Amino acid sequence: MVSCGRRVGLLCVAIWSMAQSAGYLIASILGMRAFNCDVDMKTSQVNYFIYLLYFRQSSCGNETLDWDALEIWPAPEVEIPLPDTTEAVLRTQSIVTTYLILSILWLVASVMVVVAMFSPCMGRKTLKFFLYPWALVCIFVLIGDVTATYFHVWDIINTRNTVSLIDFLGIPYESEYYFYFNAIPPHIMILPALMMSLLSSRAVIGWFLNLSALIYVCVTIRKLSKKKQTPGVVDPQPFQPTNATTITTQHQGQAYQPQIATCPPFVQQQQPGSSQISQQQQGIYPSLSNFNEPGPSGTNKFG
Repeated sequence: MVSCGRRVGLLCVAIWSMAQSAGYLIASILGMRAFNCDVDMKTSQVNYFIYLLYFRQSSCGNETLDWDALEIWPAPEVEIPLPDTTEAVLRTQSIVTTYLILSILWLVASVMVVVAMFSPCMGRKTLKFFLYPWALVCIFVLIGDVTATYFHVWDIINTRNTVSLIDFLGIPYESEYYFYFNAIPPHIMILPALMMSLLSSRAVIGWFLNLSALIYVCVTIRKLSKKKQTPGVVDPQPFQPTNATTITTQHQGQAYQPQIATCPPFVQQQQPGSSQISQQQQGIYPSLSNFNEPGPSGTNKFG
């Protein structure tokens, strides 16, 4: 089972990603509605400028610039034609669609992790099954953020002055157009690209937090993949025989029983003075072999 501290960490990661995916899902839906002309983007100068750079299509019927929405007064009498679409608009449409799909997948994966954390009977293998989808989607989200941010930072460079802005909008350059666009404040020119950069990079801090969360989840998956060992049990070490004990082949596989050294057989020791007593006894009582010795006359000594 997973420790309580790691469960709390995974729960925080899941809630953080769930909040992000829900927010970016809402932003993606609003972007798709802007492409379908369902959102009024003329409410302010900044909104209309974002619309011109990233969401405008001729299908919405806006074929000329709206000087009033750009807050340029008095409004010029000249009408500047706009192209059907631009490369930036097509690219933004692809990015919004990608974020829409990734946000849905990440939201589902985050909810799965939250459910797993609140389940008391969740096993190790089952928990890994819930963490793998989250980690996989998070990798694609990080890659998507880097890719989108790269394009948006490049847009900041391409909209920092009037000439590059006119070219970015796909408008043929004329000196008269330059005069009118030059009335737009410089900070408004780069503001749409800057806002899109912050959104795609998650203000940079969010991106690094997601990277840290991914590392944390990957470390958890690795710990869950390791073989579970019973706590307090030490793997037995092979017995090394010494000079005092030996193990024969017939006892291999049996429980080790050390051999007990036995004392040598008892040897009766002679008491001090016993040798003298024995010699005295031999002098008094001759051995039986002396009875067989022949005497001077051919008979034995005692016979």
